[in-house]
Amino acid sequence: PDRNLILNFMRSDENFNYYDDGGTPLNSNSGIVKTRKNNGFFRLGAVPQFPLYHSDESDWTYFGINGYRDVNIPGPISLPMNGELTQAFHLSALSGETWLSHQVKNKSLLYAKIDSQKYQSGTKVKSLSAPNSNESLDRSVGLRTQIQWYQFYPLRLEQTLGGNFESYHLQSLDDSSDVQNKTAQNQRWDFPVSIAGSVPLGEWEIKPAIVAHAFFYQGKVENRYFLASPRIGFSLDNMGGIKNLRMESTLGKFYRAPSMMEINGTPFGISAAS
Repeated sequence: PDRNLILNFMRSDENFNYYDDGGTPLNSNSGIVKTRKNNGFFRLGAVPQFPLYHSDESDWTYFGINGYRDVNIPGPISLPMNGELTQAFHLSALSGETWLSHQVKNKSLLYAKIDSQKYQSGTKVKSLSAPNSNESLDRSVGLRTQIQWYQFYPLRLEQTLGGNFESYHLQSLDDSSDVQNKTAQNQRWDFPVSIAGSVPLGEWEIKPAIVAHAFFYQGKVENRYFLASPRIGFSLDNMGGIKNLRMESTLGKFYRAPSMMEINGTPFGISAAS
């Protein structure tokens, strides 16, 4: 099994010149050329992947995503905020495949994620264009397991179960009396269940499926969502007689559950996690 490590680094200073008419667009003599500052950013990332266990019946692999970024936010020209957004992100995951028998295979994924973000305003002016400083911490863990049945080959059946927990915390860093020490802390549980099939018909393959989710939100807003999504997929190999050209299409009802930010809003203006 392969061992990989991907590193990336990017830095940019994107200041630019613009013409400021001084609020009098009809008088060209009053305008001057200015430089728009505080537009740079810095980004660093590392993505490791390596095998943990290998046998004839089982394979387990670790992979991770690590990132850090620092972004300057200039704000509107009429009210420069000179803000700064920093983010530290980490995801660790274990993925594995195990043959439970000659006709049954299990695929599992276990993950943990931490996303820490901080927005620091560079101005003390209170307005919609100059949001308050704040920081957020988003943590989640989850497990997903899938059973693939091959007893009825060439037909294939897949059943998937999972569970995910997410905790979101938002804290104001502003020292004014109206928002000082205000926080928002919320949690979300997610339980996905699905069943899918695969039916080969010559070079065509038909894939009917139904995916269901149960979401439970706790915190500022208490809510529940029970969502079901029937769908059917089609694939065609060697499309148009061209070898190795594959066409895939899916029809169905698709949905996306509200994010923690959409459910709980942004109590302190622009949030670092938005």
